[in-house]
Amino acid sequence: MAKRRDKIQIRLIFLLFFIIASLAGIAARLVVVQHVQADKLSEMAKGQRLREVVLHGERGTIYDRQGHELAINLEAYAIYATPYFVKKPKEAAVKIGATLQMKPSVIEEKLRQDAGFVYIARQVDAGLAEQVKALGLEGIEFLSERKRCYPNGSLAAHVLGFTGVDNQGLNGIEVQYEQTLHGKPGKLIVEGDPAGAPIPGGIYSRIPPTEGKDIYLTIDKDIQYKAEVEIKKLVDDYSAKGGSIVVIDPKNGEIYAMASYPTFNSNMYDKTEDIVIRNKPVTDTYEPGSTAKVITAIAGLETKTVGIDEIFSLPAEMQIDGQSFGEYDGKSKGDQDITGIISLSSNIGAIKIGQRVGKNDLCNYFEVLGLGSPTGIDFPGEAGGVFPSPDEWSSTSMATIPYGQGITATQLQMLNVFAIVANDGRKNEPHLVRDMDSNKEIDKGDTQDGDQVISQETATQTQKILINAVEEGTGKNARIHGYEVGGKTGTAQKVGDSGLYEKGKYIISFAGYVANQDPQLAIIVIIDEPQATGPQPLYAATLAAPVFKTISEFCIKHLKIPPGGRVLPEE
Repeated sequence: MAKRRDKIQIRLIFLLFFIIASLAGIAARLVVVQHVQADKLSEMAKGQRLREVVLHGERGTIYDRQGHELAINLEAYAIYATPYFVKKPKEAAVKIGATLQMKPSVIEEKLRQDAGFVYIARQVDAGLAEQVKALGLEGIEFLSERKRCYPNGSLAAHVLGFTGVDNQGLNGIEVQYEQTLHGKPGKLIVEGDPAGAPIPGGIYSRIPPTEGKDIYLTIDKDIQYKAEVEIKKLVDDYSAKGGSIVVIDPKNGEIYAMASYPTFNSNMYDKTEDIVIRNKPVTDTYEPGSTAKVITAIAGLETKTVGIDEIFSLPAEMQIDGQSFGEYDGKSKGDQDITGIISLSSNIGAIKIGQRVGKNDLCNYFEVLGLGSPTGIDFPGEAGGVFPSPDEWSSTSMATIPYGQGITATQLQMLNVFAIVANDGRKNEPHLVRDMDSNKEIDKGDTQDGDQVISQETATQTQKILINAVEEGTGKNARIHGYEVGGKTGTAQKVGDSGLYEKGKYIISFAGYVANQDPQLAIIVIIDEPQATGPQPLYAATLAAPVFKTISEFCIKHLKIPPGGRVLPEE
């Protein structure tokens, strides 16, 4: 009996010890939970209960200069799930995937997450969202949001750019003016139970978003459309790699049109290659070729190292540092003054003017007229081009740079040179946005003073030279009845991956302006690598100049520009 009693006592002692130890452990755990880890656990619990949703305000609308909508917002829905309530994830995923054209496996993975909130799809059109609602799936909910839409499809796509899933600007004007268009996001904070349902009397906080502002572009929808139609036709007719047209008001820098082809639809940007999305007149550079001879002529006139009536003897070719340089057609241009040199697009003439000016002054005027640095346009990713400083010139740079080889520029930079000439030597900053929130009426005659980068005398002399180049020279196909047109053809060989010029690969261009009594148009047309598949031989005079004329005539009618020549002072 004694032994049995002892065993019972020992067991009771062990049981008592176990109870005491357990209570001590519980007490210790309570101390840790309620004191040591209290703040951490409280935050974890709050994180499980609170659901935060970003609220995006209405993005500002983008209009053209006439108030036509180019980028708007449409009603859309975000479809989300509370996985706890989704009883048959695989079945639900199949049904949703069939409606939204999504992979069921991707949806099922989301539906099986250990979370109180998970997005299934964003910016779903109202019609599709209604179809998903009609499925009556438990745990699938909907949140109203806005979707960016470009009602004109591909019109001005390179200028407008596009937005992402949260309506944030990703490209073009959309990203350049993101802070203006987007406004400031708000947020919604709701306290819910483990199943995701709101807790009555729980935390509820809503910080409303700030709405974005509207933007009015300088772009004219009708001129933009015409430019896009014409550049597409030109590229297609000659099986070219691409092409671009830019139309600007030289008096104030407002861009009426900036069109490139191939193009894309901003509503479907994610299905487009990056190279097609690039706004090439701003972001890409090329060797300008003969259009740059105008800058060489300006340098000669401005430095007065070349007289307006001075005669140059122009052989078919000449030697510089042991290398031969000649005319594009291999023919002598005879004896010509500076007007004849530009009108006949003489390489030898440009070289001789460049030699007379000297590399330091020549370099200076190329830079003064905007080559080698960005124009400052309100658009992301603008290139500056390459223009070597005088100490970087090779022994043959004095032969090639005067006629536009060995340097690179953007299409916009070259157009701005002709705009400066048309604007009596004043340089304005090209821009794409006219105003914020309201479309101010701007008189046709309004100008920005701009910087006087070349003298009015030189600008006037250059105007006469460019008008002669159209009337009597290589730009005859750009002539417009009743109007004076100044311009210059350009053909430049392309440099290949080897660093050498590739035979048969050219960039062909025509840049100029409608002189008139009140110049309102400067236009550049570029076609990249045209092939001999069209009706005309591959010259700037036969490809680019006629398109310049077509666009100019459309703009004249559309903008109601009266006929008449510009009254230029006599020498």
